[in-house]
Amino acid sequence: MAFEEALAKRLLDDAEIATLVGSRVEWEEREQSGGLPAILLELVSDPRPVNLDGFVGLRETRVTITCFASGAKAARNLRERVIAVLAPPAALLDVQFSRSFFDLVRAGVQRGGVAPVHKGMIDALIWHSPREATN
Repeated sequence: MAFEEALAKRLLDDAEIATLVGSRVEWEEREQSGGLPAILLELVSDPRPVNLDGFVGLRETRVTITCFASGAKAARNLRERVIAVLAPPAALLDVQFSRSFFDLVRAGVQRGGVAPVHKGMIDALIWHSPREATN
């Protein structure tokens, strides 16, 4: 769970994202009555590579990140800010993030409610490892 908590915190620690979404960064399911804009994180693949000594520390986790907003431009801007925040390396909580890569970036619209909800979607390949304790 450390990776999931650290990734959500990394997004919320960015002043621009926090101003836009408040605390609306969720894993797996978005609170429908929570308001917009919002960010949904979904774990797609989290392999655990091993060698003869055990688990390898550095691994690639694929996460689909969906940015929800009331307009297409707002969804696109939030999506681009998420990419800018996650691209460089960082250390948070007990996770060392290496550079992230973005395999698929796209847009969409969710219809069926009172008003359409615009989405900016990202498939992110996030390289990370346990952070070494410092004294």
